[in-house]
Amino acid sequence: MKKYLLFLMVFVFFNLSFAADGEKRIAAVCAGCHGTNGASVGDSIPIIGGQSEDYLKKVMKEYSEDKRVGSVMLKVAKGYDDKRIEYIAKYFSKQKWVSSNKPFDKKLAEEGEKIAVICFDCHGKNGKGMDEYPRIAGQHAFYLKQVLKEYKDGINKNDEMSLLKEYSDEQIEALANYFSSIRQ
Repeated sequence: MKKYLLFLMVFVFFNLSFAADGEKRIAAVCAGCHGTNGASVGDSIPIIGGQSEDYLKKVMKEYSEDKRVGSVMLKVAKGYDDKRIEYIAKYFSKQKWVSSNKPFDKKLAEEGEKIAVICFDCHGKNGKGMDEYPRIAGQHAFYLKQVLKEYKDGINKNDEMSLLKEYSDEQIEALANYFSSIRQ
């Protein structure tokens, strides 16, 4: 019985440490674009460190199934099975969120704050995301503007985001600057 218990403990420990190591090893590929621990410094590449695990899994699956547009991610995501997507999502969700240090337009941010209520039901009043809805507070303004325009123009399709069709490009840019300005 003692040998069996010892074997079971070693087996569990090995599998847990392999999973944690597997997460880090697989996620290292992502650092080339998304930065160390998902803290992207490129203003057109999203910050993914600290995003929710549910959201990261959802997005990776959408890319791998051609349900989301993207130049590099469409190809990259196809190389990952469900287990690897889970590893990536777990790893980055455990990382500390590092807000953008890229500039934003203060005047546009003030305009965006006036209409940001449209985003609160899914992303929260502070823009920190909920469940499978991403954190948008502190994200790069340029990235947010591009993604919001993709939803507005129907390039990325999502019923919830279809409400953006009612907003002008200037309002979209104002929203992007507002949420980027929340850097806590």
